[in-house]
Amino acid sequence: MKYILTFSTFFILLLSCKEQKKEQEVSQNNIDTLPYYNYTAAINTEADSLIKIKKQFLKIVTNPNNSNNASKISLSDFKNLVQLFTQQNISEPPLKQFYKEQIFTDLTTNSTIINYTTSKDSLPVKNISIMLDAKNANTLKRIDIKNIYSVPDTLITENYAWIFGKEFYFVKYYEPTNSIAFTTKTNISFK
Repeated sequence: MKYILTFSTFFILLLSCKEQKKEQEVSQNNIDTLPYYNYTAAINTEADSLIKIKKQFLKIVTNPNNSNNASKISLSDFKNLVQLFTQQNISEPPLKQFYKEQIFTDLTTNSTIINYTTSKDSLPVKNISIMLDAKNANTLKRIDIKNIYSVPDTLITENYAWIFGKEFYFVKYYEPTNSIAFTTKTNISFK
């Protein structure tokens, strides 16, 4: 009986070691190796270079009544607005696993497009589209980000666009359940 218990214990330990080894192999095989395009670094690089050359930034806000309010903004306000873009980072785990990457060439704009999309409703960032020059993949043309989320009684759609060397803007579309929908747009020009 003593030998049976010893053999059984040894056998159970052997099996558990094999299971742990399999789990380690599976976790090592699932290491995320797909690199997403580092669009937040590209945005930060352009923003830093604009700050370094002491560029003037013009902010134009278009309200629901289509009135425009234009003013120059400070560097700290500019940095805060840039952060709105860089906060939309899906390229790191755990978010990265919920997005599908698609790459194609658009012959009409002579661009290579990288799209990241998700069908997960709980994630506000629904789509990120990165437009690169088709002849030189190191030349960024544009980044577009689309967010959709709800706050009490309102569905909000946000469209962010960064056009390299020119401007960036945010468009917010508010769709309240009990009133009329409206849009606001904030444009930052650095041409």
